[in-house]
Amino acid sequence: RGEGTLRTTQDLFTQAYYFVEEGSRLASIVREFVNQIPNKTIRQEILIQLDQIPLMCHQLK
Repeated sequence: RGEGTLRTTQDLFTQAYYFVEEGSRLASIVREFVNQIPNKTIRQEILIQLDQIPLMCHQLK
């Protein structure tokens, strides 16, 4: 307890908010990249996983 960079509950919530922002940004960038993949099967598999990122980010809010 009290060790590391997350020392308080507020630090935890601040870090979760940061993860939400970065996760949303990552999903946007990856979505642009995925549209360039010629293999439709691989593209669909990645999009399925990518669609889970906003749901996970919402849970952190």
